[in-house]
Amino acid sequence: QKRNIRLMERSLREAHIERLVKGRKDSINTSTIHLEVLTEFRRIVSIFSNHVYQLLKDENHPNALLRD
Repeated sequence: QKRNIRLMERSLREAHIERLVKGRKDSINTSTIHLEVLTEFRRIVSIFSNHVYQLLKDENHPNALLRD
């Protein structure tokens, strides 16, 4: 799943850069916001994934699904 998220984020960044190259005024005006949102999205997904993985890996947790 993390791979799919990374691919989606990369695709969104590339599409944004393409719009910038084409000179789209709306993309130029919102470029900083767009890129910051994508960066925060990646950060949130990473934090969430790390917490869920640890929760599932914890042998003491009643919902432990992952084992080493």
